[in-house]
Amino acid sequence: MTRFSLRFSALTLLIAAAGTISACNTGVANPASGLHMVGTYQLVAVDGTDLPAQTDSGIFVRGSLIIGSDVKFTLSQTDSSAGTTSTFTASGQWTVLGNNLTLIASNSSVYAATLSLSQDTVTVPVNGHTSTFAK
Repeated sequence: MTRFSLRFSALTLLIAAAGTISACNTGVANPASGLHMVGTYQLVAVDGTDLPAQTDSGIFVRGSLIIGSDVKFTLSQTDSSAGTTSTFTASGQWTVLGNNLTLIASNSSVYAATLSLSQDTVTVPVNGHTSTFAK
């Protein structure tokens, strides 16, 4: 084998290994690493206050976070202000590394969430508020 072909083979192997390592660090490429937290979570608190939670922007009345085994998520929160309700929704893909859950919405918004598996909760910063969801 020539020196060129050895270098080319080594470079090809290095690129393939780097791609594999990179893929293993995300829930998208390896959903089995995050299957322990798959499920439906209900909004239970906003900014540390149980629902219905009064904030400066209104009263949060309900919400849900669905984390699918297909690495997709759907987030929904409904609040009431001055007699009208509005619902915020986001959906897209998730990745997980340890207790850090990243929700990547289809509109490219990114939500850096925190998992607490001992309490079956997910805490997500949404629109300036900290939302806590529980199984």
